[in-house]
Amino acid sequence: MAYLSLDFGQVRRRATLAGALALLAGFAALGWIASREALLQERTRQADITSDRLDSLKRQLEKREARIVAPDSSHLRELVQAQADSGDTQLRAIEMQWSPDIALLQLFLSPGEHRMLLELESRTFEDVVKFVDRLRASGSIADARLTRHNVKSADPQKPIAVSLELSWGNEP
Repeated sequence: MAYLSLDFGQVRRRATLAGALALLAGFAALGWIASREALLQERTRQADITSDRLDSLKRQLEKREARIVAPDSSHLRELVQAQADSGDTQLRAIEMQWSPDIALLQLFLSPGEHRMLLELESRTFEDVVKFVDRLRASGSIADARLTRHNVKSADPQKPIAVSLELSWGNEP
């Protein structure tokens, strides 16, 4: 009966202070170990998240590099081709057909649309017509349209101000 503490005739001993301190130290050690384990689990979770993010960024970077190396859509290929066609042939044709009777004021080049806009001044309208005819005959320009013309009446020499829109095909 003593084993089960059912002997009510004996005075029970109380736990000693050393036993209580050992028990308290055991609980403290258990708490510290549990906190370290929780901290380790949190750090492992953060490392997994960081690893997943790095893998995702690496995949995105590989996709971007693949797109740069080989564009997968026709729209991108068209843009790259349009940028490659800078209109150098047409600018050379304008330079070759130029005459001293015509002054170039502005040139707006749009190689992606295969167009350019020329702002000119000439002594006579006939000089402009001859210039356009020479450009068309060169074969580099597919179409030339006169978008605006007027006589500068304030100028004593009365020059003709002209705007020409030139276009060319994909192949000059």
